[in-house]
Amino acid sequence: MYITDAHRLAMNDILIQEKKYLEQLNTLYQQRELAAAKQLLEQSNIVSSFSSQLLKAKIYNTTVYYSGDRSLYETIATTLVEATVFIETIEQQIAWNLEKGKLALYEGDYTTAQNLFQQAQKLSQKKKCDLSFLKSKLASCNVYLAKNNFYEAQQIAKESLTLLNNCSQEEPYNRLRAKVFNLLGRIYIKRQDYTEVLRMSSSALKLSRAYKAIDEELIALNNLAVGHGINSAYKEAMNYLLEALELARKVQHRKQIARCQSNIGSIYAHLFNYTEALRRYEIVLTEYEDIIDASTKVHLFNNVGNLWFTQNESAKASSYFEKAYEAAKQINYREMQAMSLAQLGRCAQTIGKSELAILKTNAADQFFHKVGTVNGRQINSITQGKLAYQNKNYTEAIRLISKGVFFAKQLKDDLTQIKGYHLLSKIYQEKNDLAQAYRYLNVYTSYREEYSKIQRNRQLLDLEIQHGIQEKQKEIERLRIENQYQAQLLEQANEIKAKNEALSEVNEELKQFAYVASHDLKEPLRMIGNFSQIIYRTHQANFDEQSKEYYHYITEGVQRMNALLDGLLKYATIGKSDQPDELHQLNEILDICQLYLRQTIAETQAVIIIDELPAIWSDQSLLIQLFQNLLSNAIKFRQKDKHPHIHIFATEEKDHFTIHVKDNGIGIPEEQQERIFAIFQRLHKRTEYEGTGIGLAVCQKIVKRLGSVLQLNSKVGEGTTFYFNLPKTKLK
Repeated sequence: MYITDAHRLAMNDILIQEKKYLEQLNTLYQQRELAAAKQLLEQSNIVSSFSSQLLKAKIYNTTVYYSGDRSLYETIATTLVEATVFIETIEQQIAWNLEKGKLALYEGDYTTAQNLFQQAQKLSQKKKCDLSFLKSKLASCNVYLAKNNFYEAQQIAKESLTLLNNCSQEEPYNRLRAKVFNLLGRIYIKRQDYTEVLRMSSSALKLSRAYKAIDEELIALNNLAVGHGINSAYKEAMNYLLEALELARKVQHRKQIARCQSNIGSIYAHLFNYTEALRRYEIVLTEYEDIIDASTKVHLFNNVGNLWFTQNESAKASSYFEKAYEAAKQINYREMQAMSLAQLGRCAQTIGKSELAILKTNAADQFFHKVGTVNGRQINSITQGKLAYQNKNYTEAIRLISKGVFFAKQLKDDLTQIKGYHLLSKIYQEKNDLAQAYRYLNVYTSYREEYSKIQRNRQLLDLEIQHGIQEKQKEIERLRIENQYQAQLLEQANEIKAKNEALSEVNEELKQFAYVASHDLKEPLRMIGNFSQIIYRTHQANFDEQSKEYYHYITEGVQRMNALLDGLLKYATIGKSDQPDELHQLNEILDICQLYLRQTIAETQAVIIIDELPAIWSDQSLLIQLFQNLLSNAIKFRQKDKHPHIHIFATEEKDHFTIHVKDNGIGIPEEQQERIFAIFQRLHKRTEYEGTGIGLAVCQKIVKRLGSVLQLNSKVGEGTTFYFNLPKTKLK
């Protein structure tokens, strides 16, 4: 057939349009603007090609993964059938297999998914397409992970990482590296190896951010949150989760929103905020039940059961543990089957159903023998010990409870460990072995006191975190209102285009600043610390003295910068609480401060004399912070040849009290007395006195919040008296 120049031009125009269309569509897909991508697909009348059909399938597959919209399955299947018409190369066949396998994986058809991924591996080996081969291997790894076959998944992920170590540092390979690190991070979470979780996930986050891989960034953030949460770094964990939640909401990733809410619930549970923890878990179980995977459901049921058990609601707890067991059984999740049975045994023993408790704990033991020492084994051993104790079989009870305590130590389960020591003390007392009873009672008391301190600190941290979230929400709302107002002004004023663009740029910078201030300020610092530690652990055998000294400078610098940032945050947030002022006895406030400082007081043999002090209207946390800083300061800047001697007293005037904190420390030169209240101002070298130079600045800010000014009288070598006025009536 004869083709005219006009035909050639028309065909060329179509090709140019299709190229632009695919570029635009791919950009929207990479940025995970899936709604906009779907809209563009529906509006387009571009002639189909393999590239366009495959991209369409990817967009719909990802939409299913994000939203759980199963109605798209048929559309995806039809799109992939239509794409087969255009397959011409082995590379295209591999890409088709991977996308078809992904659809089967989302549908839960693991056999079909694995077959398709394995076919892709064989095809890529024939063609020596290394990138495609690695993609196929990692896709198979996802299948094993979905089936809770962690050993096979770990083997494939490690093999893939070894292969990637011999590949280039180009973007496609680095994106795969991020994926491998995340897969290993998820596997290590399941296998409860949290040190490796942090190592792998940190690498994944770095790469995913470098190459704007949103899916991998979300997974890495969540994995890091889990790793930090297990290590009791709850503030860091919450920061990662809030960042992930914001990003997941931005791209409407319901699966990751559910995971974030679930993990936030777990953080609140560890902070003893059971109400908020239950609320988060219930949100996931009700609003996201259609999209969470079976493994997540198992953990949620177990977590909710745990919370009810902690609140002495054993019947409610049992119903959730039953759900956890049945869900774990369906997916052959043996670790959680063992945990659920152990929990059911504990509930049965608590409500006096001994036969049922024996049945459940014995069944749990069979699983623990297969899966090893995982979470739940300590609970099971303690429960079995309690049952033996009830039957007066003291020897067996001691053996089982001691084993439970040993497992609790391994698994960092402080509360179970404490309960174990208490039980051992009671058993030895009944055996009339008073020496052993006394020994274990002492251990129990010591651990219990320490745990109570941890509990109080976590509850304080919970308040701090909630305050931070509240402040962030206010800031976001303020920015939203401000941006709305600016938009209205622009519309009303009808300013010229250049002015509109300039204002938009300012607003965008403001948003970016808010984002950095909220989330990323510590990230580079955390990365320096983490990677310097990795370098040290890996190469310390080759370090000479100078290298060790350099490493010490790095770690000391990171710690000092962290302290400065923490101090800056503390200084910035003073007085922003929404809590109403209440009447507080200052003597009680000082009792709390001395409790917090008891180790320092004991070590320095400080003598603290506190007269009868008045009751003051204020926020309790501010008063604690104020007096704790003043006491710490007085102890820190003591004279070398004297024990600290601190006297706190009040004088009364008509409308106010004057509070005095007097010490016998080194004193402050007159010319330096104004400077000490400025933030980050230090009068001494760090080698002489540690600290960030922020303590007195914080005190001054708190006192100003209380309606006064912090002042001082001081003589070098004799000591210092800080004083301030407090009104007798509540401030308006």
